[in-house]
Amino acid sequence: MTNEEKSRIIDLRAQGMGYRRICTELNLPENSVKSFMKRCDEKNVTGVCKECGMPVQSVPHKKKKLFCSDKCRNAWWSKNRDKRNLKVIYDFDCPICGKRFTAYANPHRVYCSLTCYNLGRRKSYGKEGL
Repeated sequence: MTNEEKSRIIDLRAQGMGYRRICTELNLPENSVKSFMKRCDEKNVTGVCKECGMPVQSVPHKKKKLFCSDKCRNAWWSKNRDKRNLKVIYDFDCPICGKRFTAYANPHRVYCSLTCYNLGRRKSYGKEGL
């Protein structure tokens, strides 16, 4: 059974589907689905790791875990950077070079780079310029 099939079984079961319907939809033996779900129930498994497909244990009344370990979480996000949901993005103009830049989740950022920061911190910058 592949990792995709495991995660699909858990998703379909969470939607309220029965074992027979899951078996016909995924074209798997009924006993395979039953034994997989029994193993998941014994371990309080609420899902399957997005990276490796291992069962993921979640604590009741806490946020649902998507990964089995930090290693898998970092590997998955490294491969899927485009799937990030960045909600807090700020736009700024650098006071030194005038370049327009964006910063994620930092409303207090002033400079676009370390070079501009160092130039802005110099006391003599206002007199001599770049």
